[in-house]
Formats: sequence, C-alpha cells, structure tokens
Amino acid sequence: MKSIAQQLEEAPLHRFANWPVRDIPRVTAGIYAIFDGSDRFLYVGMAGAGLNASAIEKKRSAGNQSGLFDRLASHATGYRSRDRFNIYMGDLFVLPNLSSDHVAAIANRELSFDSLIKQ
Repeated sequence: MKSIAQQLEEAPLHRFANWPVRDIPRVTAGIYAIFDGSDRFLYVGMAGAGLNASAIEKKRSAGNQSGLFDRLASHATGYRSRDRFNIYMGDLFVLPNLSSDHVAAIANRELSFDSLIKQ
C-alpha cells in the first residue's frame, strides 16, 4: 500500500487558475498538497475530516458540496477571511513584495490585498 506522501506525489496536478476542477468530487474528505509553479512545496492540508459515508451520501444526494472541494474553492478565491492558506500566502509571498504605492492603494481601498493573493 502506498503512503499518503507517495499518493500526493503521484496525484494529478491542478492549477487554481483553472478552478473549478471537474475531477475533484463535490463531496469528499481528502488530503491535498499545494505547490508553486516551480514545484516548490508550499502547503499541505486536509478537509472533510468530519464526513462519514452517511454524511457524504446525504450531501451528494442533496446536491451539496462539502469537504475537499469547498476547501480548495476557498483557497482559489484568494480571500483571507477564515482561510489559513490565503493568510499564509499573503504574509509570506505577497506582503514582502508590495511597493509603497501598493500599500497606499490598499490603505485607500483602491486595491484589494485579497486580489493580489489570488494572483
């Protein structure tokens, strides 16, 4: 049996720029890894830990989405509100590269910090 790390390494790659991705079930629990464009590992997460088989079937039957799909959809927005991944990306990769003009535009609500994170 393959380890979780091996499964993540061999899983198909998808870009947030292509969101939503049809291959990801709308209701499922899962573990995911996020890499940048140069294959540098950035983040690993899990979603849907509270979903059991009964809850998954109930949500699927109702046409809902939950778990992994919702989590990745949240990351794809770039919004920091209640999204730890986007907070980390903003703090670690976007914020250090902002010019004083960017900071002023964000402070004046002329530019959205979240939109920069999404990019």
